[in-house]
Amino acid sequence: MTPQPSIDETLAELAEDFDVLDDWEGRIEYVIDLGKGLEPLPEADRTDPNKVPGCAAQVWLAVRRDDDRLRFLADSDSALSKGNIALLLKLYSGRRPTEILAFDARAALDRLGLPAALTRQRANGLNAMVGRIREAAAEAQ
Repeated sequence: MTPQPSIDETLAELAEDFDVLDDWEGRIEYVIDLGKGLEPLPEADRTDPNKVPGCAAQVWLAVRRDDDRLRFLADSDSALSKGNIALLLKLYSGRRPTEILAFDARAALDRLGLPAALTRQRANGLNAMVGRIREAAAEAQ
């Protein structure tokens, strides 16, 4: 099994992909495509406690513990929100809680130019998703 790239290496790969896309429409389309690759969320995880508050759309985020790592499963009823959460899962899923908490998500998302490409409500939803992931990591320590 090949080792998982570091969170910074994953961010660098995403940034390269984003840099190739010259406009916001291309970047948003790329994010939506990421969402299409999400593994299906089991129906049992579509519960109110797993809903992420503050999102324009319905977003569910479930947490699984794999030894010392956290694995996240998610889904949304919106293609863009689903893409946003898929991007976050690329960065965060399969990481140790300490890695998650040490990572500066705001700087990373700014590096990708994502908040600027989203409406304020969608950017707030993205921040809420990050908050829920960090909360799960803090509780798992």
